[in-house]
Formats: sequence, C-alpha cells, structure tokens
Amino acid sequence: MPALRRIVTLVGALLAAAPLGAQQPEVPRPGDRVRVDIQGQPWAVWTLASVDSAALVLTHPGQGTTSVPFDLIRRLDVSMGRKSANALGAGVGAALGGAVGALVGARSTSSDPGNAALGHALIGVAGGALVGALVGSFLHTDRWVPMPLDRLRGGSGPGR
Repeated sequence: MPALRRIVTLVGALLAAAPLGAQQPEVPRPGDRVRVDIQGQPWAVWTLASVDSAALVLTHPGQGTTSVPFDLIRRLDVSMGRKSANALGAGVGAALGGAVGALVGARSTSSDPGNAALGHALIGVAGGALVGALVGSFLHTDRWVPMPLDRLRGGSGPGR
C-alpha cells in the first residue's frame, strides 16, 4: 500500500498546483488580445491597437485595422493568457478511473468483494487522474476576463 499512498499524494499535489483565477486588468493595453461582441456581428478575437474617447482601434491578421465605436460594442473581454486543462482532465480521469476500478474490484473473485472494489477504485482514481492530467496538459484555452466599457471611455490610460 505504500505505492498507492505515493500515487494519491502525487495526484493531490497535481490538483493543488492548478492556477488561481486571474486578476482583472485595470484597462487593456495596446497589443492585448481582446474578444469583442460587436452589434450585428459574431464574436471575434482582435488585437487592441489603441483607444480614443469614442472607439477602439482593433487589428486582425487578414482583416487589417478597424475602428469600432463604443456604442456598437456589446461586450469586451481581455485575454489574461492561456491555461491548460490538466486539473479538469485529472478530475474527469479520477472519476472515470474510480468507477471502472470499483466495477472491476466488485466483479473480482476475492473473498471480500467490498474491500477489493475499494482497493481497485483507489488505484483507478490515481491512475485515471494521472492519465487525465496528462491529456489535459495538451488542451489549452484562453482565460477571458470581462472588461467594463466605462473604464475605456474618455481616452485616459496607458497607451492613449
């Protein structure tokens, strides 16, 4: 059982290492990735070029630069970087591994199927969490933080 204890400790350490939530930026700066909901258009990801008192100036490869008046913007999110899905993967893997392990243990020919199910479930949780964390480490998403538009109006701030 010492090996199982090490595995459970390792899985706990992986889950505890998940990043904390990002702080909301004071204002986006030129060069930041922004996701903009513009009235009458689908969501789009742009790079912020500048802000003036009436509009955002946005750039996008292949689409050039455009100025979007504040009154056409329904929502603005700022990217706080990318994150991996290793914690989510570990959780899903642990749940699936535990369920499969419990089923295998319950069907075993052991004289005590309850303990066999528990032992197999714990091994399944640890193994599933490790595999899930590994798979999740290859999946990345942006961390988007909503930005109130009233922070941008007026043109006072960095880069303006």
